Amino acid sequence: MRLTYVGDEGYFSTLERDGGRGPYTITALVPVWGNDPGQLNESALRATTTDYPDEIKALYLAPPAAGMLGPNALRLEAKIRATARSSAPVDLAVQMVKELHDPAIYKYETDIRGLDCTTLSTVECFATFRQGYCQYYAATMAVILRHMGVPTRIAEGFLPGTRDPSTGVERIQANSAHAWVEVYFEGFGWVPFNPTGGDVVQLAALPSGPPAASPGARSSNGLPASSRKADLDQPVDAAGRTRPPGPGGGSLGPLIAVGFLLLLVIGGLALAVWKRGPRGATTADGAYGTVTRIASRFGFGPRPAQTVYEYAGTLGDVLPGVRPELETVARAKVESVYARQVIGEEQLAILGAAQRRLRVGLLRLAFRRKERRRR
Repeated sequence: MRLTYVGDEGYFSTLERDGGRGPYTITALVPVWGNDPGQLNESALRATTTDYPDEIKALYLAPPAAGMLGPNALRLEAKIRATARSSAPVDLAVQMVKELHDPAIYKYETDIRGLDCTTLSTVECFATFRQGYCQYYAATMAVILRHMGVPTRIAEGFLPGTRDPSTGVERIQANSAHAWVEVYFEGFGWVPFNPTGGDVVQLAALPSGPPAASPGARSSNGLPASSRKADLDQPVDAAGRTRPPGPGGGSLGPLIAVGFLLLLVIGGLALAVWKRGPRGATTADGAYGTVTRIASRFGFGPRPAQTVYEYAGTLGDVLPGVRPELETVARAKVESVYARQVIGEEQLAILGAAQRRLRVGLLRLAFRRKERRRR
């Protein structure tokens, strides 16, 4: 047997046999998939650090060669960023697999001689024609994830064979050769992902894992847990004790007057916005722009790293009453701008109605200053 490794730390690369046909035994440490502490699951991987060792970055985050990522590959990368649950490496990897497994978009094809890819890289060829076999799927996922800052490598081996239940011997044919990818997670090592679609045998999905819970925990979109809202709103005396509002807590007259005036102002703005309605033809990009523009005026603009769905979820937590409209706009934005899908007349009508309601509903952000300070 010949073991090949890379780097000073001895990262496993390949294991080759020098000849012979007899049986052999390999002992290796492998992670256990499950939802118990210390086991491999999405929640555990989402909590890992992205402060990778220098050697990992040098070996598995090298920038792609010139021409490797063309316009279609970059468009696919943008779609993954926009549709992933978060920017965490595990969510980017999971979304990449989900995308490449979509049979309505990608076709597993071993004969690609008819594709005109002579001037294209493997990744750009696959992103353009959306056809290919395992090496095309794996290369596309590996290169795009690396470009997004996720250490990834291509692994090659064999698909499972047929096991004899009486002897335990599993026969693997030479034509079962396969390629997949492995993503590095600090504390867990290399975790396999199989992006190849079609009828190829797939890996079981990663367990979701237990939800993260800790004192003062914040929701996944960065907003404080709603269970603490009542405590945060209670007045506090000089000793730090909460006390109910009432006599001795200060005059409420000025506050009531200010609140009434604010209601009049917001009501007037809402009426004006409703009457004016959206300007021009309804588009997914325009509807999403309306949301971000109004929300930004009240201090609830999108963060630089937030995806479209993350941002819509954040606003939906602040204003649950318009959550369905926010989801409608976010879905249209992703499908139209990133997935390049054409929105039909019926969907445009639904989008226009959602945009109109949001132009009014988002004005309630003026009353959410506490949430804005804690974002």
